[in-house]
Amino acid sequence: MNWKISPICLALGLTFSLFSASSEAQPSEAKDTETSSNFLTANSHCTVSQNKPRSKKVDPDRNLDGERFVEVLREMLPLDEHMGYVVVLQNSALRNVATDTSGYAISNCDPGGPEAFTVDTRTAWGSVSKLITTAVVANRAQASNQVSLGDRFAPYIPNRWSLNSRFRDVTFAQLLGHRAGLRRSSGVDLRTRLATTNNDPPVGEPSYSNTGHGIAGRMIMIATGNSQGWERQYANAPQQEYDEWFNRWASLLYIGFAESQVFSPSNINDASCGFGQYIEEGKPYARRYSSGSDPNGRLKPDARLSCFSGGWVMSARQMARFMRTLRHSNAIVNRTTYSHMAACRFVFDEGGDGYVRGPAFHKNGLIRDNQGHRYAAYVVMLPGGYTAVAASNSGTSGSLREAVRDAFNASYSPSLDEITS
Repeated sequence: MNWKISPICLALGLTFSLFSASSEAQPSEAKDTETSSNFLTANSHCTVSQNKPRSKKVDPDRNLDGERFVEVLREMLPLDEHMGYVVVLQNSALRNVATDTSGYAISNCDPGGPEAFTVDTRTAWGSVSKLITTAVVANRAQASNQVSLGDRFAPYIPNRWSLNSRFRDVTFAQLLGHRAGLRRSSGVDLRTRLATTNNDPPVGEPSYSNTGHGIAGRMIMIATGNSQGWERQYANAPQQEYDEWFNRWASLLYIGFAESQVFSPSNINDASCGFGQYIEEGKPYARRYSSGSDPNGRLKPDARLSCFSGGWVMSARQMARFMRTLRHSNAIVNRTTYSHMAACRFVFDEGGDGYVRGPAFHKNGLIRDNQGHRYAAYVVMLPGGYTAVAASNSGTSGSLREAVRDAFNASYSPSLDEITS
């Protein structure tokens, strides 16, 4: 892929330095609504046990006190407020140096409970999914001689779609970097969204959107895949049927590339866009709750055809593998591509987050329903080569972010030679 950092970053309006403070406020992430009673268990007369399990694993690290790291986490994430959570911290040598698994993945009031939250509990990662989609798009562009992330996405929309003129020159990079002139959420189908505009921010200005990654993930499939088959088959179909088949084709192709080009190199073999397969296969999974004492757990709906921006489900062990592979190897994207992902802030938010030993690149995730049941997540590339992943089934991404930040600041003491090198 012919990708020079200056043109792409400038296309995003990124004239700041790599370590400048982020101009975006921390977003509250994608929100979903559930109406089906299949997701709810009525246990209003049951009391959640407060004798919740805790487990930790700490390995020696010369620059970080793992015991102190876990101690601060537990001070910041009390189990009377959190149903359960997991935090995994790995160092630059790719070793897990501190792991804290606390509370319930499924409470004692729900079918299948009580079930402890562990590193192998499958949970939802919300908008951390955007990082996975960015990796898929970057991987496909890197492997292609046809398209670059600095290219416009307009030539790759379906044949029967039209594009509002304001989006004509928007690039894949701008879609991934939240500078494509899209509002946060639109409430309309993607074809209508691209054909119209309504109080949208100017193209090039930072504006968090849950739509951009869905557009980039689908259009990169047209740019690098073979779309002629479904286009011919449904050329004369009613518009709704045409749109549905495009979404199905692009979404399933995207999942296939995520599995083969992102998850397989990361040694992840069962990431999903829902919880159904884990329930069927008897694998551990987490329900979500509104608090540490909520007796009624829920599951998020399946998102197989809309996984791009907030749908992925996997365990913390698997997320840590993905983060390690993305940051420290060429298996998903090469080092030049990865450095541009960080510098141009494709998904990563950076700066102003209170890490005392240097900048940290991070991403939040939160999925909640109208009753306040939440899956929360947080992943962060820390100073010193450390990486942390965190997930909760009742908290917020903000509480996870603050806990990881304070725990890392309290436990990380790099040696003098590392500080000065």
